[in-house]
Amino acid sequence: MNFLINRSLLAQTSFTSTSPAGLACVVHAVAHEGEHEVHLLGDSEVPSETIAVMVTSAPPPGAAPREAALGAIPGSPATGTAPATLEINAREISAARIRRAVAEPAAHHVIQPGTHLLVNTPEPADARRVRLVRKADSAVVFDSASLGSGDRFAVTLIRPGRYQIENQLDGKKLALTVEYPAPGKQPYRPPPPMQIECTAAGLQAPATTIKPAQGVIVVCSVPSRLHVELIEPDDGPRATAPGPASPGTAGPAHDSLTEEAKAVLRRVLRTFSGKRDG
Repeated sequence: MNFLINRSLLAQTSFTSTSPAGLACVVHAVAHEGEHEVHLLGDSEVPSETIAVMVTSAPPPGAAPREAALGAIPGSPATGTAPATLEINAREISAARIRRAVAEPAAHHVIQPGTHLLVNTPEPADARRVRLVRKADSAVVFDSASLGSGDRFAVTLIRPGRYQIENQLDGKKLALTVEYPAPGKQPYRPPPPMQIECTAAGLQAPATTIKPAQGVIVVCSVPSRLHVELIEPDDGPRATAPGPASPGTAGPAHDSLTEEAKAVLRRVLRTFSGKRDG
């Protein structure tokens, strides 16, 4: 079976919690009851879209809490039940706005306290900053440009190499290396995600090396604007061979990888997307 992978996922080497997209997402637990609005922001403070959200401990009659489409929320304790989740996807919301011009009413959500606001857009080009505002006093209770205590930033790093994770609000940094994949006959299964604590003392990690597609979950305890960037790619043993151009100038970020490594990373993406090798 041939499987067409999303090349943008294989090539994604930059991630931000301000507008998480692709293999990154931000998670915020909604705490307080009352009327709220979710604002999608572009390059200005004026929302490009507003979604009404009522937070109440009384669920709608006959309604069951919505389970997370992506499974358990990154970094949540294992309780046997995935928390209720309200997913914010800029691409889907923009499409709904276009349909509303014809017939569809504006979005309105009723959720319970403790519901997780999950911010992610499949394509980086569609990413937006997200803000949650309490209507009673216009207070901003969540802003993806400045994560608060308890918020989480989850990212899956595919491309081998040396990355830098930075809290841009205080300048604290952490170096993290994604190992070059070892080709093998068995389907690749990435290890469980690694949790990193973002504290006043800096970014605290149990290790500085991870495997391809091993998730990274940054749990914030201080104001955080997190940025993850590939600093030095690892193109494997053949990358040092002389050639007419340096690896970063010939095309997408993954083009200089060996064919064996590309095969392994394709298997990684098949696993990530729920596909099996054919």
